[in-house]
Amino acid sequence: MELTSLDLSILEKEFSRLEDGHVQKVYQRGEELTIEIYVPGEDKERLLIGTDRAFITKYKRDNPTRPPGFCMELRKHLGHVEEIKQRGFDRILEIKSGETKLICELFGKGNFILTKNEKIIGALREEKWADREIRVGLEYQYPEATTDPRKLDNIFKEIQEGEIVR
Repeated sequence: MELTSLDLSILEKEFSRLEDGHVQKVYQRGEELTIEIYVPGEDKERLLIGTDRAFITKYKRDNPTRPPGFCMELRKHLGHVEEIKQRGFDRILEIKSGETKLICELFGKGNFILTKNEKIIGALREEKWADREIRVGLEYQYPEATTDPRKLDNIFKEIQEGEIVR
């Protein structure tokens, strides 16, 4: 069962405790990542992200002895975890580490995209649609954003105050 945008917004608060941690290891099993993060004063945490789910676990899983190429890219570029956040109200989780960002698209078939200064430096899968393309060397383009129901009150308030042009 896929995560909803609301699920991810709730999980974002839980994931925030991993901020200021340091990525120690990254494992990849098919389309699932396990990111081991050491947070000072805490135990080592494991952030497990699939293409349709994300959660923190204490359990260690069996991992391949030979990591895939994308996993090696993640190990090379992810270090200090500055921020873990949901993009707007979309099913996109972003993990920021310096100039590098791991973008986890948790919808449809899902995908993991590694960017540096907004340029794609790695991806689980390269893909192309009518409005965007995921390919190493291109600038990452987010899919069209969905409406954030948490901000509807502000929109209604602006309408009542006549601040929105018709």
